[in-house]
Amino acid sequence: MPKVKWSKDLETENANIDNQHKMLFSLIEKLSNSISEKETGRVIQTVTANLTNYIIEHFADEEDLMIQENYPGYKKHKSIHEDLVIEAAEIVEQYHNKELVMTSPLVIFLMEWINEHIKKEDMDFVKWLKNK
Repeated sequence: MPKVKWSKDLETENANIDNQHKMLFSLIEKLSNSISEKETGRVIQTVTANLTNYIIEHFADEEDLMIQENYPGYKKHKSIHEDLVIEAAEIVEQYHNKELVMTSPLVIFLMEWINEHIKKEDMDFVKWLKNK
């Protein structure tokens, strides 16, 4: 199972965004630990539901800030968020339908995605916000 770890290079210097990103890492780590410890399906379902709900909440908060600040990259950023939610939901649905054994696909997908997304799209937004 991949290591789930927050690192300084992911800091945007926006306290609210950084705190939410840290919470996402914490929830992904909880999912990773639940899978590694071979928790029951019910526990993993609860963890994935909590993670999914928090991802949606975080994206809504980020998008609200983008709208509030008239960010020109809002539509593209929102579309990227929507794609993640769809892809993650498909993995979770496959697990719930017993088409997939929840080993590490969701954790790997989320870790790769969140690292790339923060370093590119979120950093672009925060830089734009600082220079506004």
